[in-house]
Amino acid sequence: MKSMVDWLPWNSIRFHFTWTLLLFASLLLILLHQNKDRFVVSQRFNPSRASIILPPERACRFSANRSSLPWCSVRRFRDHIRAYRAFPECGKWRDDLLNYDIDFCDWKDFNLRLCVSSKGIKRIVVLGDSAGTRLYLALLRLIEGKRGTCTMDEYEYPRRSTTPNTTYFMNRLGWSDAQDFYTSRRQCATCRAQVHSCRFGHRRLVVEFLESYLFREKSLMVLLNEASPENKTGARSMQEFLFKVYFPKVGQPDLLLFLLPMHHEKLRIPDATKRDLNWFMDLVKKYKARKTALYLIPSAGEFMGKTSPMVWTPSKTFLPMDYLYARHAMLFPLLEPFLLDPDLKINGFINAVNMSKTRKDWSEDGIHFTNVWYDRLAQILASLFCA
Repeated sequence: MKSMVDWLPWNSIRFHFTWTLLLFASLLLILLHQNKDRFVVSQRFNPSRASIILPPERACRFSANRSSLPWCSVRRFRDHIRAYRAFPECGKWRDDLLNYDIDFCDWKDFNLRLCVSSKGIKRIVVLGDSAGTRLYLALLRLIEGKRGTCTMDEYEYPRRSTTPNTTYFMNRLGWSDAQDFYTSRRQCATCRAQVHSCRFGHRRLVVEFLESYLFREKSLMVLLNEASPENKTGARSMQEFLFKVYFPKVGQPDLLLFLLPMHHEKLRIPDATKRDLNWFMDLVKKYKARKTALYLIPSAGEFMGKTSPMVWTPSKTFLPMDYLYARHAMLFPLLEPFLLDPDLKINGFINAVNMSKTRKDWSEDGIHFTNVWYDRLAQILASLFCA
C-alpha cells in the first residue's frame, strides 16, 4: 500500500517535467531581457511601403526625363552615399523588367571587351556565399554574351560538400603538401571555389569565385609549426588566408566583388556580426592591394518560405525582407568611412533589398533567385565599374 507521500504531486513525472519547462522558460526570458540590446536591430524604416523600404525622413523622386540624368559612376555613387548616409535606396523596375532605374543617375551602355582592355582588368574575383556563386556564374554568362569565351581551369570538388578541399588551394598555390592546412565544416554546401579563363580575342581574363559565407570564419586555416617552411605565412581564418596568403601568391585581383553574406550573418547576434565586419574591413585596409577595386554589394532580400521564416526579437517580429534591410542599415555606419575615402578604392552599390522587394516571381526558395535576377545584377555591376 502506497503512503501519503507517494501520492503527492512532486513524485509524478508530469510534475517534474512541467516545472523543468517553467524554469527553462524563466531563465530564457531573463537572458533575453538582459541582452535585448544585442538582439534588437535598427528599425529606421517604414515597412508599410509596398514597393520599397525607406527611413521615415527619406523620399524618392524620379525624373520623368531619364536622358537628363548623369551617367552612373563610382564617384556619383560615393557622392550619393555621402549625402544620404546609406546605400542608394530609391529605384524601380521598368515595365519590361530588363532595367532597374535609380533616382540620381542612369546606367551607361558599355563595351565589356573595351572596358576590360582600357582599365587593365586581368583578374576578377567574386567573394561570397551561395548567392555569390550564382553572381559569379552570371558574370561568366555576361562575358560570353559579350562575345567572350570561358573555360574552367580548376574546381573545388565535390560540387556539393561542406568540407573545404585543400587540393584546390594547393594546386593554385603550388604547394606540395597539406600539412599546415586545417579545415572545418562550412555552413554552405554550394560555396565551392572555381576559376575560369576567359578570352576576348587574344586578351585573357581570369575569373574566380572564392567562398566567404561569413565576415570571419575558420573553415580553412594555415597553422604553422616548427617543421613549416620559413617562407610560409600563417592564417587563422579563411578571410585571412585569402588576403595574406592566397592573393599575394596567386595574383592580386584587379576587381573584387564581395556579395555581403547577410543570409548567414542574419542568424548571428548583431554584436558578433559588427565585431567581425570591423575585423574584416581592417584586414582589407591592411592587405588589399592598392590596385584592387573592391565593391561591397548588399545582399538581396528574402521572401517568406521554408528557408526564410519570420524573425523574432524580444521587441518585434520581422518579415524576413524587413529584417535584412534592418541588418544592412545596422552595418552601414561601420562601412561608411571606407566607402567615402576614394584612395581606398572601396565602393558601394545599390540597396539590393529594395531592388529585389517586388521580384517575388524570380524567387526560388525565399533566399535564392532565378538566373534572371543575377544576370540583371551582373549587368548593372558591369555598367558601374566600366563607367
